[in-house]
Amino acid sequence: MASEYRYLIRGAVFTHSSRSVLLSSAWRISLFGFAIAVLAGPARAIDTGAPQHYITGSWVNVRSAPAPDAPVLGRLVVNTPVRLLGSRGDNGFCEVNYAPDKTGHVACRFIGDEPVWLTIVGAQFDQGGQPNPAYSAPKAFWLQPNVDRLLAAGKHFETTMLKPGEAATEQKTAQEAGRLGKIRRFAIPEFEAMKDRLKNGVTGSRADDPDGRFRPLASWKSIKQIAMRNPSASDLSPEGGSITELHSYWGWREVPVALIRALELPTVGNSHFRDAGQLLPPSVTTEVASWKFGIPYRAVVKGGPKWIQPGHYNDGYLFGAWDVGAVETTLVSDVRDHDLNRDGSLRSKPSRVPGGRFPDTDADGEDCKLGFAWGDAGAEVNRAVFGPAARPPTGNRLFHFFSRDDLPRDKASVVRGRSKFTAAGFVSAETLSFDLDGDGVADFLVWEGTGISQQDIHDPGSAQANYRIVFVNIAGEWRLFLVDEFLYGCGC
Repeated sequence: MASEYRYLIRGAVFTHSSRSVLLSSAWRISLFGFAIAVLAGPARAIDTGAPQHYITGSWVNVRSAPAPDAPVLGRLVVNTPVRLLGSRGDNGFCEVNYAPDKTGHVACRFIGDEPVWLTIVGAQFDQGGQPNPAYSAPKAFWLQPNVDRLLAAGKHFETTMLKPGEAATEQKTAQEAGRLGKIRRFAIPEFEAMKDRLKNGVTGSRADDPDGRFRPLASWKSIKQIAMRNPSASDLSPEGGSITELHSYWGWREVPVALIRALELPTVGNSHFRDAGQLLPPSVTTEVASWKFGIPYRAVVKGGPKWIQPGHYNDGYLFGAWDVGAVETTLVSDVRDHDLNRDGSLRSKPSRVPGGRFPDTDADGEDCKLGFAWGDAGAEVNRAVFGPAARPPTGNRLFHFFSRDDLPRDKASVVRGRSKFTAAGFVSAETLSFDLDGDGVADFLVWEGTGISQQDIHDPGSAQANYRIVFVNIAGEWRLFLVDEFLYGCGC
């Protein structure tokens, strides 16, 4: 069983197997045609008149003399530029200059004429799904360090450093609840250096969004155009008919196609947000926030690997990658985390957008919580779900979002409206428009709808399907920002 990592994102989790992360990364690298040769390592070699070469190994010893037992002066990572001092030695060592006033001897087989390309060594599988023989998890990490590549390197070391039979024993033990053996690991200098690299801070990149969950916000106009030409839009159930093209990667749920066809948004002009990069949704990871906001993040190992027995119907597994278990991520400086409440009030606080990789100890779904993922239910939904005697809600937050800067006011102007969407399978709907800066133009529009549920929740066929869809005004155009659905703690 592939090890799993749980992404902790302020109240919600999603899991990725280490294989799926790498596979999707490979596809994404191929899709965008990256041609990146990141020159990681020490300062550029001085110009000695000799042609520049590059270190092609992931972590190469520099020795004081051309001998395999000579003292190690330091280590060079892949793509460190070097210049040869003299010809390649007959004994397999080359003298190189690798930084101002620094020379040493490196195994010649780790010196190349060209840099190593991430597109070649960073994809575990090719486009046909076959193993890539050039794939190197350690090299991929040094070329573009991030948490997923650290964990992939850890898995690489498990395959190369464990004694024969140890990996098989661990795999077998993981599936035998009650007989979990001791995990034996030791420090690997290269892996320790990788952990230090992330602890010191790196900046996120497109590679930190391998599944495209945080791609640019789609305009509502373009989404409606897709829905209009898709035949599945004839499904009028509020819980059916959604299509892959219309998934909202900025929330957890899909938007019903029939609703997309029926929902017309008011015309809007320019207002507070002029660029989609000014704000991020509550589901954002630390790494993506780093990439989008241009702020470095740190990743700190918080524990070693451990055995996990997740619920009653899942095999146990070994959580971790070599000697790394849980990993905590935070930005190196604060951004702003804003709660938008139903009455227009805004509560802002500093945040480092914490996240990380944590063991999923409850894979049976027992920790699925009742309600919306990113906000409070509100009185009307509470009554619809629990009946007229339902206790009043404890909060009125609709959602929260991140930005680099403070908002212009601490309370937005609110305009409410009601309508019915029976043609889309909904029995009632409310819209709330929020003007953040007082210019008379809406910056957010929240649509809340209640539809007839087909699930066996309390009373099948009753109005128990509750959606909350958030739109943001970007430069005078409505963009789909967030989709939230009231969950009943089962089947999620």
